[in-house]
Amino acid sequence: MVDAFWFVMAPLAWIGYRLCRQGRHLSGSAVLLLYAGCNLLTLGHYRFAPFSHIAPRIHAYILLEAVCACVLLTFLIAPFLRQQAHPAAHQMPV
Repeated sequence: MVDAFWFVMAPLAWIGYRLCRQGRHLSGSAVLLLYAGCNLLTLGHYRFAPFSHIAPRIHAYILLEAVCACVLLTFLIAPFLRQQAHPAAHQMPV
């Protein structure tokens, strides 16, 4: 079941990327946020198998995927946080 989830989450990256490329940044970012959240769910491997039963190579892949998801989340959320911290800098002049 965990591996089958790849067929659900992998298209989200492509869809989010395409939306951003088409200029639909809010929609694209939302889909990419969903994708990053799905990538964090890879930590769920540890709910299905004991830590010692997972090969070291797989631990490395799980860690890499979780770190990449955190980087993507930061990349997507940081502009929003900057805008909230300095709202006047992002407003159109009158």
